[in-house]
Amino acid sequence: RAFACIRDEFSWVAGATNDTFGSLGCSRSGEPGTPLVAHLLLASLYWVLWLLVWFSILLGRGAHRLVSQGGPVRHDETELEREVRIQWVYASDGPFLLSLAMNLATMVSGPTGINHHTAVLAISSAIDLGFVLANISFLASMRHRVALGVQCNIAFNFAFASALALALLMTLFGPAVFLKTGKFLATFTLRSVSVLFLLWACYTYSALWSHYGGDSHSTSSSVLAADSAFGSAGKAHAAEMAPSAPQEVAPPSRMSKVLMLLPSLTVLVLTWVVICYAMATSSRGVWEALA
Repeated sequence: RAFACIRDEFSWVAGATNDTFGSLGCSRSGEPGTPLVAHLLLASLYWVLWLLVWFSILLGRGAHRLVSQGGPVRHDETELEREVRIQWVYASDGPFLLSLAMNLATMVSGPTGINHHTAVLAISSAIDLGFVLANISFLASMRHRVALGVQCNIAFNFAFASALALALLMTLFGPAVFLKTGKFLATFTLRSVSVLFLLWACYTYSALWSHYGGDSHSTSSSVLAADSAFGSAGKAHAAEMAPSAPQEVAPPSRMSKVLMLLPSLTVLVLTWVVICYAMATSSRGVWEALA
């Protein structure tokens, strides 16, 4: 039974990954008449990216399952909410969770005490954790239709992505020792792709800015119909993910609304404070932690 659940989960994530690539217009091969070498290169790049997205969605959804966010935000989840939840929130949380796990493993196995290395790891871990908690509050705001919470989280994501873009650009003008490292080009490229992904996510999130104003209870399709687009994996999970009887989500209290915004505001303030400090001190370690 455990093996069947794991198999179904992997199949569902594979379907979500295919849906993500389909919505982005990505193809595993070139146009007809493409040379064989170019076709093989495109196919290889496609499957490398596919595996990365698959693993990211798997990690992200697994983490959100721990807080009961592994399925639709509500019984009447819209196509837009579903796209944001799976293709952007789950997918973006995966790399941050992996980075957090690697930082914690390094801190546990590395030298103890407060020093330059542990400070960099601590800053990076705090940002990773804060980003994931902010996305948890984002989905909670979507679930309860808290327009202010959704808007604040969208603004946070844009400000956070802008902060990372600034930190990334500053590495180009950072200490010469850092620029001369052999891995700079590779890490700079990967980080650039990550920042572009976050900025693209913000563009998608912007459609939710006024999504909960007025009659926000209308929906383009049901969750069952949306998940069935993933084929057998979607059908296998439809009963699990959709409630047996639609129920109205209770409106959150004022304190709950404040708690929804707290992770986003905390990590945003932390990120920009660290950036200001790095700009004032030209601290190489701080830029490494951010970028």
